Amino acid sequence: EKSDRIICRQRGKYEAAGAYGDILHQLHAFCNAKPSFDVIHITNRLPGHARKEKTFDGPKLQAITSAVMSTVCRPSEKSCNVCGLEFYPMPFFHFTGNMFSASCGYVNNLLPPPTFERAMNDVAGGALLAKLKNIYTTHLFEFNARILGSYQ
Repeated sequence: EKSDRIICRQRGKYEAAGAYGDILHQLHAFCNAKPSFDVIHITNRLPGHARKEKTFDGPKLQAITSAVMSTVCRPSEKSCNVCGLEFYPMPFFHFTGNMFSASCGYVNNLLPPPTFERAMNDVAGGALLAKLKNIYTTHLFEFNARILGSYQ
């Protein structure tokens, strides 16, 4: 079912592979200015893939976009304040494709993107150091930048 209350605002065009932080910073700033609004974050590429055919997988992008723009995924005080096609708690909390709809109230409860990025870099650095010192092993997931969430 289509929504008649969506207003699309392109917040910028980014060519760099690591532009997600810039985009999410704008989303966070928008929500600070308009706390009663809902937002939808969509993109035309899937993050974290080295192969171009995986990054620009049209059918998967269409499925994710359709899900987050549907009325079923509309944030609601009665049901949920963030929604996406698939949510994964491991190796870190994320929605498939890094696309989601959310209430600005939810977004405003999150750390500002630059603060979150610094904290994640600290965690990633500590994890890498601990791995090199053989303090722990990683058998469930391959140990790489994607696991640490630092590929964006």
